[in-house]
Order: sequence, then C-alpha cells, then structure tokens
Amino acid sequence: MRSGAPKYRYLSFLPTPPVLMVALACVAVVGLANGVGDEGQDGGQPVVVAAAVSTAVPAAAATVGPNLPFNPLNEASFETDASADFGHLLDAATEPHTVPHMGEVFHRFRSGETMSQVLDRAGIGPVEVDRWMRAARKVYNLNHVYAGQEMIMLIEKPRRELVRLEMEIGPRTVLVAERGDDGITARRETVNYERRFRVVGGEITHSLYMTAAGKDVPDKIISEVAEILGWEVNFARDLRPGATFRLVYEELLHPRNQDSVTGRVLAVEVSNRGRVHEGFHFEHASSGSFGYYNREGDGLGRDFLRYPVAFSRVSSKFSRGRYHPVLKRRVPHYGVDFAAPSGTPIRAVADGKVTKAGWYGGNGRFVKLRHSVTYETGYAHLSRIGSGVRAGTSVKKGQVIGYVGSTGLATGPHLHFALYKGGQYVDPLRADLPRARSVSGQALAEFQLAVGRMDAAYAKAGHGKPARLAAAAD
Repeated sequence: MRSGAPKYRYLSFLPTPPVLMVALACVAVVGLANGVGDEGQDGGQPVVVAAAVSTAVPAAAATVGPNLPFNPLNEASFETDASADFGHLLDAATEPHTVPHMGEVFHRFRSGETMSQVLDRAGIGPVEVDRWMRAARKVYNLNHVYAGQEMIMLIEKPRRELVRLEMEIGPRTVLVAERGDDGITARRETVNYERRFRVVGGEITHSLYMTAAGKDVPDKIISEVAEILGWEVNFARDLRPGATFRLVYEELLHPRNQDSVTGRVLAVEVSNRGRVHEGFHFEHASSGSFGYYNREGDGLGRDFLRYPVAFSRVSSKFSRGRYHPVLKRRVPHYGVDFAAPSGTPIRAVADGKVTKAGWYGGNGRFVKLRHSVTYETGYAHLSRIGSGVRAGTSVKKGQVIGYVGSTGLATGPHLHFALYKGGQYVDPLRADLPRARSVSGQALAEFQLAVGRMDAAYAKAGHGKPARLAAAAD
C-alpha cells in the first residue's frame, strides 16, 4: 500500500441518518472480513462498499434542513461528518417528556364524580391525594364536590406532581391550595368579576314570572323580586291587566373565561292598580349589611326573608290537624312545606345563632336558629347541612344553611319550615313579624346617591319615566 493513501475509499454516500447507521454497521463487518493486514494485494487498495442505495433522491432533497448535523449529500470526507454527535437529536425528540415543565388542567365535575377519582386520573398518587384533601379540609371539604363545579390544576410534568389547585366553592369564592416550602396550604380568595348592569321592563301580560322569563331574566332574579316586594304585593292574586315592571340587576363576567354569572337585584319597580311599589338595594358601609328600601329609605317588608327557599310552591300549609302521608293519620302540621327539587339551597330567614344542627327524629337532618329573645325558626328534612353550620355558630340573613331533601318522615323532597314566637308555633305566612329598619343619618345621603344611579340606568335603557309621574299619569 502506498504511503499516505487512504485505507478505505467510500463508493456511495448516504441520504438519511437512519441509512447511515446501517452503513456504519456494514463498514465494520466488511472491514473485519477483509482483515486490516491484507492490504495491497497486487498493489491495489482494499475497497469497501458502504451501502447500496437504489432509491433515487429527488432534487428537492438536496436542500437539507439546518437541524441536521451534516449534509448527507455533500461529497466531502466522511471522517469529519462521522464525528458528529447524534445525542442532541434524541434529546430534542424526547424533550417534552423529560424536561420538567408545568401543565394546566381544567376539569368540570360530572354527576357522581369524586375528587379522588379526578386526581387519580391526573396521575396523582393516593398518598398525595390524601395530603391535598387534608390540607384543603381547613377551608373546604373536597369530598363535597358537585356536578358542574369547575377546577384548575397546575401539574409539574413528567413527575406528575400537583403544584396548585383552584376550585370555585361559591358564587364569588374560590379555594386555592398550593404546594410551598412549608407544605400544602389552602385559603379562600374572592373572584373579582367584571360587573355590568342589565335593565328590563314592560307590561305584565300573564304573570310576573312568565313576562320576565320571556325577556330572558334568570329565575334567580325573578325569585329575588318576589322576595323584595313579597310583603307589599301578592304576585299570585293582586296583579291586574295593565300592570308594569322595570328592573335593574347585575351580570358578572368571570375574569378567566368570561362566563356570565347572575348577580343581585339592584332596583325593581312594579306599578299596579295605580300604586307604585319600589325597591332599591343599599349596603351599609359601617356594618356591611344590606337591605332593600323604598325611594324614601323606608325598609321594605320585614327583618325576615319572606321565603327560606327560592320562590316555590307551597305544598302544605300550617294546620292544627292535617292528614300525615307517612303516619296515615291526622296530626298537627306546625309549619309550611315548600316543594322544591332535592339539593335546592335553603337560606336563613334572618340573622341568628344555630341552636341545633343534626339528625332530629322524624325531622331528619334539621337546623334550628334563634333570631332574638322572641323568634326562632326550624328547617327540616334537609339532604345535607351547610358547610360550617353547627350548634353555637352565627349565621347571616340569606346565608345558605342547608339543602332541600327528604330525610326523616317525608315522602319526597321538600322543606318543612317552622316559626316559633315565644316558644310557640305560629304560621310563618301570617305572622306579624318585625318591620325592616329604615335608612337614617349620614347613610340616607349615600342611599339617595344610589337611587340616583339606578334612575340613570333606567333612563339610559329607555325605561326612564320617573315612577311617581308614571303613577300620576295612570
């Protein structure tokens, strides 16, 4: 063999890296078969055929992308290219699966699903699931999730380690649990919704419910209207042809997904038979409490809510001798039954303190509240008692204390509501309850500003004829 001559001469060049790897194997096999010491028979050079590529390479393939470490069609010395490192190609191909990164997972609970099941499907181990459940229990019991509840999880991949969990637990409240240096912590946060007004109005043709629903007013708002003016107007019997209404209520847009959530009634007016009934929402800055008042600031109705559930059908009235559908005999019915679907929220009718919360014989799950020295209320047959409601705790007017059910002696889901005055049962629908307090002092000036804002909202929406002028024109 001539001095300085190359030991191998390559007769074919490789178009793709996979073929290259096959070719390298061929080179090794042929080189070993020929033997390195058999060089120079008849002064010739040992020839190694690296690979036979029969497939024609299109012209377009001559342009090789910048991501490859070499150009396989370039007829340069192969020794330079053979030293290229292919490790980074494998790294790039597997990078999404091996490099730690955060993944956000959104989930809306379906009927029957549990938190443990959802976390298990997300790859969270049972020990970790237990840690998160116990940490969150200080704020919210994750065993009590319900269909439609939404949750966002932040998961570190590829280890599948849960870093943060955020879940809506109330109309304007979220549970936030996250992992930190001190372990898993949980807290409540307020959702900052974008607030806007919706104004509707018109003639009441059949009933307030049908007319308002025909204008896409949510059931929740219609129920609130019945509650606000329920002590002033009997919507089932008093309305006459020509009655009109106008209404301002909140629509709240979620900051994450822009979903619309119904807020509360801000102003309502019903004109009927020459009389105008108005209600304006006002929150007292000093105490944080709120109520509804007429244009002069006089409290509407009573200190008590008219109904403990969203406006619904009264299925059984107060009676000294009613036939009991379970006991099959006539017994006193010291309360009012409200028919409502199982799971309907039940509200405290006034501020008070919980004196009983648990199972109570034929009442099933039962909550009893003391509102003053004189008045108490009872709520029976609950499917479950509200979070945090237990004997000795205080509740606010309108706070959810439980959910409609059929526990105890009941044939179907309903709320049995009882009112006690001086320790004696009285009819909740006929009782002469304390009237709501009026706005006075410095708060009255703030209230008048709130009324002015509602009048401006009416006017902007084309429902701006002042209520008193409307009444005078009738």
